[in-house]
Amino acid sequence: MRISPLVTLSVSAVLLLLVICTDWYARLNRKAARESQDSLSELNRIADETLDSLPTIRALGAEDLHSAMYSATNNKIYNIQHKRGVALGFFCAANSGLTTAVRAVALLVGGLISTWPGSTLTAELLTEYLLYVDMVVSSALDLGVEWSSAMEALGSGERVLALVCDPVLPQTGSHRLERVRVDIEFFCRSFAYPEQPSFHVLQHVHIQCPAGKTTALVGVSGSGKSSVVNVIQSLYDLEDGIVKLDGVDLREIDLSWLRRQFGVVRQDPRLFRGTIAENIAWGMVDVSEEQIQNAARAAHADEFIRNLPRGYNDFC
Repeated sequence: MRISPLVTLSVSAVLLLLVICTDWYARLNRKAARESQDSLSELNRIADETLDSLPTIRALGAEDLHSAMYSATNNKIYNIQHKRGVALGFFCAANSGLTTAVRAVALLVGGLISTWPGSTLTAELLTEYLLYVDMVVSSALDLGVEWSSAMEALGSGERVLALVCDPVLPQTGSHRLERVRVDIEFFCRSFAYPEQPSFHVLQHVHIQCPAGKTTALVGVSGSGKSSVVNVIQSLYDLEDGIVKLDGVDLREIDLSWLRRQFGVVRQDPRLFRGTIAENIAWGMVDVSEEQIQNAARAAHADEFIRNLPRGYNDFC
């Protein structure tokens, strides 16, 4: 601006095109990265489910179906990356063309102005100006590349950032019971999962599980049995209701301590990579071998475990 405001305005018009081109590519890169990550997640899910349920898939003769699902998702990722590659080609071509155009405009307009009668723009100042233009253009290109990379990273991490910035976690306190009788009272006016806030899984439910007795929840699929158990384990917060353990609100109890009081056997049990003894005591601290064996006897598993080559030290 100090050397020649008119040349600077001419150069700025071309630089504005470079900024617009960079912003377009950055936005496209961000969207493509987000879609690519979502599709890659879906691809991994299909592969994981297929390998995990291979006997069932073979029994149903659904190999072609799963192969088609995998191919369709894989093709979606290919198409996203193909569009991304084409956009990168245009971006690089525009960068090269516009940077050359900036220098050409500066030289052309500056050269014309320097020939005007009484012009203060001498050949020496025009040379100085062109050197400054090279510095500005080089910095603008570096900034454009970094901005595109930042948008790509943001697009890839949007799902994670959303979870970090807006966590749905149950409230927890610091209270620990001296003696646990496991007397549970469950009172719920309404409960919905965060993913579907308009669909109420539980409504007007009142359950009492007295200590020392066996309580069974019986009902059709989708009636909310698993939801009740999930809330009692504090996997979800019950906003419109209350759950008490031995008369104490679960929100006031230390969450990590509370979960160590539960033993959970799900419909589809999974074994972790480790010994049988480690799997039985998973999540517990300072568990003796005798306690592990007592738990196995209570589950009627002690006999067949001892018949294994390494007994409780056999790997799962």
